[in-house]
Amino acid sequence: MGRLLVADLSPHNPRAMRFFRELDKDAWTQANDPTDCSVARGIGLAIAHSGYLKGISVQTVRESDRSDEERGDNLVLFAAAGQPVSPVYIEGAYYYGKTAKPDVFSVDFP
Repeated sequence: MGRLLVADLSPHNPRAMRFFRELDKDAWTQANDPTDCSVARGIGLAIAHSGYLKGISVQTVRESDRSDEERGDNLVLFAAAGQPVSPVYIEGAYYYGKTAKPDVFSVDFP
């Protein structure tokens, strides 16, 4: 197993906000429009064709019955047409709260 390099364009990454601002002053709003995903799709296609990034982490734009402040992230992995995505496994999850040291949760599968 190796590592995958993915673009983190989620709102949790301050550099992502900078990326969107440098694209256009309204790029973040346009990329997160739940009724028109064309800007987000274009950014995703550009990243998929970069040649070295294997995926993207982004905020979901789907509306749900949950609170407006409660949104999840999507991890989208890329593969060549007709090829499977590389096998992925999870060693653990890191939660970065209000302290510099993250909480680490191991993930065990039966």
